[in-house]
Amino acid sequence: MASGGVALILHGRPMTGEAGLGWLASVVSLISITLGTLYQRRYCNHIDWRAGNLVQYVAVTVFFTVGAFLFEDRVVHWTREFVLALAWLAVALSIGSIGLLYWLIRHAAATSVASLFYLVPAVTALMAYLLFGEKLDALAIAGMAMCAAAVFVVNRRF
Repeated sequence: MASGGVALILHGRPMTGEAGLGWLASVVSLISITLGTLYQRRYCNHIDWRAGNLVQYVAVTVFFTVGAFLFEDRVVHWTREFVLALAWLAVALSIGSIGLLYWLIRHAAATSVASLFYLVPAVTALMAYLLFGEKLDALAIAGMAMCAAAVFVVNRRF
């Protein structure tokens, strides 16, 4: 039901060319983060989240540093917008959301945590509508309702 809701939310988006690669990346990332959450809940629940994050961030820093030296000119334009975006990515997303994810993995069922990822397309579509004036039609709203209902069913207490 949630996958159908996501398809309805994104129904009007192009699916070919570079946009198709975006779709593919989104599907792979959703599957990967769901499987990673289930794996972490089962096998890595005892690892301190700060130490786990440190290892992951060091590894990704090495990876992207090599990529930057190979493929980029390494010129940074330090504008206010860039600094604010960088701060948002570093503080809110890297520390805040990942810390929350680790906390949820430790304190909730893995399926409940994984189900929350299906709310991302709905929230993103709503933000795009409010902030950028993107189209939000009845099918997309129905998809949002389907995603919310599916997450509710997975997380309800009996």
